[in-house]
Amino acid sequence: MKFTKSIYCLLSLITITLLSCQSNNKTVQKEAPLNVVLITLDDMGYGTTGVEGSSVPDITPYIDKLASEGITFTHGYVMSPMCGPSRAAILSGRYPHCSGMMGHGTMPPALWQEPEAVFISKTGAMLFLPF
Repeated sequence: MKFTKSIYCLLSLITITLLSCQSNNKTVQKEAPLNVVLITLDDMGYGTTGVEGSSVPDITPYIDKLASEGITFTHGYVMSPMCGPSRAAILSGRYPHCSGMMGHGTMPPALWQEPEAVFISKTGAMLFLPF
């Protein structure tokens, strides 16, 4: 009886998986590619623009118009609470502690060393590569 329940569960799982797959129908029209505009400024925070609820009337009319015609991204995370390291992470794709841009002033700091990543290849050789 226990074996039969397991078989029914497995068949149900396979059925759900197969039904959830989309067909590879080539007659389906392709959607237009998504255009993404990232606007970031020094000391720009939530509430800076009119679309985000700025109390200054008509502070950013063109950004407000652009936002009204598209989708706004309202929830996100940053790599650092400071603007410089966050922008460096966006542009480089690296964590601030890996790129050396960890704050304001002289970057990288005097005692900073670029970390190394250790990879083991298929042959077993260890490779030391910078992040």
